[in-house]
Amino acid sequence: MTLGPHEETMRTMILEVDPGPADRHPIFAGGIADAETKRPWDGVLLAPLKIRVHSHWACRMVFGGAAWTILTSRHQTLPLGAHFLTEAGQLRLVVLPLEDFATGRGLAEAVHGSLRESPR
Repeated sequence: MTLGPHEETMRTMILEVDPGPADRHPIFAGGIADAETKRPWDGVLLAPLKIRVHSHWACRMVFGGAAWTILTSRHQTLPLGAHFLTEAGQLRLVVLPLEDFATGRGLAEAVHGSLRESPR
């Protein structure tokens, strides 16, 4: 998978251990759990793939019981800011049942839905 024009920027950020501001290439994740047992889906590793999140391009991979998404485009803000990895290392997770993840229910839509449902 290629990250296009963002590849060199992101490579430099990783090599220099300097992620920059949290909104440069936002990261969000969603836990994946079995609906009945509530156990995390942590025995699965899926290779990165290029996906669309609203109007953005992103890279998504699954490991550690979560689907991790890194936005590679930055042309507009997504309404998911409360779920982005912060510069302090904090991350709010929405947990999706495995069945929702497997049937294609979007992680971004689930996170966005949790923002509408949670008190501010």
